[in-house]
Amino acid sequence: MSDVVADAAQTFLISGSGDVIELHDYGISSFAQLQPFMTQIGADTLIALDDQNHILLQHVTLSALNSGDFIFSEPAALRSM
Repeated sequence: MSDVVADAAQTFLISGSGDVIELHDYGISSFAQLQPFMTQIGADTLIALDDQNHILLQHVTLSALNSGDFIFSEPAALRSM
């Protein structure tokens, strides 16, 4: 599945907008773990979680994103406790 967030710059770069991307069930629980999956493509950022799951953030540079733009699921081992 591929998702495109059009005009993402308006969504993510407006201070206090409250818009975030929730990532669940990918084994990623921090921004540091997500960064290797992120690529700058022109003015856009591509997050390629696996071969079939991609998120394209149009008009958002990689350097503009931070941990506050994402909500990560806790590791599965912690959820089962």
